[in-house]
Amino acid sequence: HGTQLDNSVTLTGHVTLGENNHLFPGVVIGAEPQDLSYRGSNTQVIVGDHNIIREMVTMHRGNKPGSETIVGDHNFFMAASHVAHNCRVGNRVVMVNCALAAGHVEIGDGAVISGAVVLHQFIRVGRLVMLRGQSRYSQDIPPFCMADGINNVLGLNVVGLRRAGLGPDARKQLKRAYHALFLSGKSPSEAIKSYSGERTKEVKEL
Repeated sequence: HGTQLDNSVTLTGHVTLGENNHLFPGVVIGAEPQDLSYRGSNTQVIVGDHNIIREMVTMHRGNKPGSETIVGDHNFFMAASHVAHNCRVGNRVVMVNCALAAGHVEIGDGAVISGAVVLHQFIRVGRLVMLRGQSRYSQDIPPFCMADGINNVLGLNVVGLRRAGLGPDARKQLKRAYHALFLSGKSPSEAIKSYSGERTKEVKEL
């Protein structure tokens, strides 16, 4: 109900579209995965509600029997961005022009994937992450952070945290945890074990 398909949109294979989506010209959803091991299995793409999918965006179906690519709600995919096979995209994610997510990438709610960013297969991009344009990642990006270059975490996404409604105390606890994890000189396991700050739900998520 309420989903609009503009001219030259291609839906192929097994595709499920939710309500109130807008697919702009040249969008292709459900095409075979770009995976040399794919053998024509019955796989699918599932797209939620209220997504804006701009010109020439591609979303490929899963690569193994019974698998799927899943996209949530209220996302904004700008022109020529790509969601590969078996990806999991949360809600209110922004993928800017030519941002590329390889197979099996997970993108958390509210993440912003800037222009021409490259996400290597099997990585996780955390909730409310901000990735700077033309950067590339082969390792997980922790939630609530900004990153640039090659797997380079820069600090907390303070503006994004405020916009998401995290209050001053929540941000303060995250800042303390961030310093312990990334600036203490300890290994992640050591930092987690010795961390003495309050373990709020956001700190645990980080």
